[in-house]
Amino acid sequence: MEDFNKKIDFLHSKNGFRRTFNDKPIAIPYSLAFIYKEALNSVLYFFILPYVLKDKGAIKTLKDIEKIKVVIYQKMEVNFTEKDGGVDFQDNFLYWINKKRKTLDYLAYLYHTNKGGVCFRVAISRRTMDGVVFQDYENYSVPKNTPLDELYKLYKKGELELFSMIESNSIRILKP
Repeated sequence: MEDFNKKIDFLHSKNGFRRTFNDKPIAIPYSLAFIYKEALNSVLYFFILPYVLKDKGAIKTLKDIEKIKVVIYQKMEVNFTEKDGGVDFQDNFLYWINKKRKTLDYLAYLYHTNKGGVCFRVAISRRTMDGVVFQDYENYSVPKNTPLDELYKLYKKGELELFSMIESNSIRILKP
């Protein structure tokens, strides 16, 4: 069985993507490095929410208020401009933000890469390191054409299938 703790992917805003195995750099063709970079960037996007919502390309629209259990949530729709929204600028997001704690507890999104789809996530294991909040997620698979606004209701009824767990283990914040 491969020891995944020895393979490390790095994504740096200026130096791009690189991979090491047992602390030794691995040569990766540019075409694959771009694919890995975009995949890693997508994963990192969710771990550092809501900070990335301050990005220049983010278009935020407040939606209705929803009460889930005893918690009041402000729903926020997020889309991106083509110019500053990155490779996946056409993706659509819906966030449930806890009004009291100001935390992102649930999210849904419609994506277009790899034939597209819809996902629903529940934030778990929230922790703060060096002032940055990191969250892990339960990731639920959703029928492809389900409206984002309906996903919490389906989750609450137990009609969504847990697809995967998204966990950030061994986080290290490297400072320049």
